Amino acid sequence: MKKVNGNLKIVAVSFVNIILAAFVWYVITIISRKFGLKLLENNFINYSGLEISILIGQYFVIKKYNNGRVSFEFIDMLFKKNSFKQLFIGIGIGTLMYFTRVLILSVMKIVKFKGIGFMFYPTNEIIVASIGAFVTCAIVGFAEEILYRGIILKHLMQFKGKVFALIISSLIFTILHTQYYQQFHALFSVFIMGILFGYLYIITESLYLSIGLHFAVDFYSFITGESNNLLLFDIKINNLTFSLYFDYVAIIVIIILILILALYRFKNKKLSVNT
Repeated sequence: MKKVNGNLKIVAVSFVNIILAAFVWYVITIISRKFGLKLLENNFINYSGLEISILIGQYFVIKKYNNGRVSFEFIDMLFKKNSFKQLFIGIGIGTLMYFTRVLILSVMKIVKFKGIGFMFYPTNEIIVASIGAFVTCAIVGFAEEILYRGIILKHLMQFKGKVFALIISSLIFTILHTQYYQQFHALFSVFIMGILFGYLYIITESLYLSIGLHFAVDFYSFITGESNNLLLFDIKINNLTFSLYFDYVAIIVIIILILILALYRFKNKKLSVNT
């Protein structure tokens, strides 16, 4: 019988742990409802709890395949001088992506801004919701980048190369987001976003930039009403297929960004060869 490749085995065990962790969290939420605990129905707590459960599962994967110890080096999160810089660059890219998408939708007259949406909420609700969104998105960005890029993408690369790893890890990333998105255009947007996260990890050989970007993307999703009722802006939607346009514009912006990064990297490589 042919021996299973070690890197593929890590990916398989990691994937099984995701399913088990998600199932455990689902059971916890079911039990909590039976006891009348509605706290876990809060979006922030529910998302955070699920991601923490998954992260705990990955803790044992890392420990098992890293000689019985957990280290940031194993998942390419070793802290360096430029780690904070990469983190904030990622947040900056995510912010730029969001406002570019908003600008395009405004020019297309699909949305019209009527003012700051926060003015319709009590101050205490804004503070609590903003802090909740910040903490939740930090947990999600941290946990999912460790899982999908630091473990799955990394070991698929060592198994079959970068292109194969990038596609398969992004497919896994998309499949495991079907609980949140069902439409094809939304899932394709998630897939392209996974390609972007993975590509940033490949060119930086670190998770910090992709964590920053992942955090920003999810944070704006929360405070613009996509994943929560909290609204950054009060907007008038002029088209019933808003979500369709929103995702397609996101896909275009992401693809353009990937092409810019690829071109920039190609030029840098060419200059280094010439010198």
